[in-house]
Amino acid sequence: MPAFDHSNTPPEATKELVDGINAIIVGLRAMKIDSIQMAGPKSGSWYRNLIQVYVQAHLRRVLTFIDAGHAELKAGRSLVTEMCSRSIYESVACFCDFVNNLCPLLDADDVARIDEFIRTRTFATPVPEFLAEDKSVSATNIITQLEKLAKVQPDTMSAYTNLSDIVHPNALGTVIYFSVLDDDGLIRFPEVTTSAERARDMLFTAAIMLLHFQLALETLTPRLEKLSNPAADEAPSNA
Repeated sequence: MPAFDHSNTPPEATKELVDGINAIIVGLRAMKIDSIQMAGPKSGSWYRNLIQVYVQAHLRRVLTFIDAGHAELKAGRSLVTEMCSRSIYESVACFCDFVNNLCPLLDADDVARIDEFIRTRTFATPVPEFLAEDKSVSATNIITQLEKLAKVQPDTMSAYTNLSDIVHPNALGTVIYFSVLDDDGLIRFPEVTTSAERARDMLFTAAIMLLHFQLALETLTPRLEKLSNPAADEAPSNA
């Protein structure tokens, strides 16, 4: 079944747009693989597989948030759907930043920097206890990555900021989210409010960001194929 249909998309969403987003999701699902062999010396194929580990993990992450967003919306827990939408923005921004920084290193065949970059991004963390052992794996601030994505998708920051306000226990995510004020001054807490419609719309809007995830993959893929060539398995240079 398609991820989106007329029941879980904004009324103004065109059939062409919905079909396009569904096609991207189907394509991403088809890219999932069960395992990656990492044995062997550091070579072109080894680096390709190491990058693929990162790709597969992030692929599963965005698809998990799409699936969970739908499931929580159907279960009547629209606030959790908002959390999934926010996480999709973060995941796409992180992955695009990874690809945009890695591709120039691959093009330059800069093995030392490729090795260091993949390692630090794979094990990135903001946890002080971990950083005390290795400061090089300090995670890039997600706002920095989102701001980079906003250069190609201008509404990124406004959507993310709005979702963040809802996800955090501020007015939009608490009293305004769960209550309805009647004309007679009665405040009700219905099981379903217009917040559910909003969550539905934002999940679809977040899913549109998967286009950037797909484009990043299309940028990276030919470079990974080059790493698969026998010549890439020879002693690489640091030119």
